[in-house]
Amino acid sequence: MFFSRRAGHRIVDKGDVASYDYVVTDFTKDDEWNVLDLSDKIPVGTKLVHFSGIVRSDVAFGSCMFREYGNTLAGNTELIITQAANECMGVSFEVVPNKDRKIDYLFNVTGIVWFECSLTVCRYVI
Repeated sequence: MFFSRRAGHRIVDKGDVASYDYVVTDFTKDDEWNVLDLSDKIPVGTKLVHFSGIVRSDVAFGSCMFREYGNTLAGNTELIITQAANECMGVSFEVVPNKDRKIDYLFNVTGIVWFECSLTVCRYVI
């Protein structure tokens, strides 16, 4: 998806936020796709959301994924993989929300404990 000022799109930066929008306890971790409602973080008509934050699990190669609500193709998924056990890893990724401002997420938990997943909506495109 291409966004430009000519097309009438605009990037909105949330500025210096005081805390993360989501922490590890906000996510259901069950090896299934779950819904994250962003309606209290982004306005109606948002085309793209940029997240930034940190993740940490007890194993290397722990993975979590984010995608547009209802998408099924794996290629449309933002995949985050921990690089080492018990080490914080910075993440930065974009997800397209659906018209209801929802996205899907999945945390792989088979043999994995997620200690941290702290995410902030840094900016979005409207």
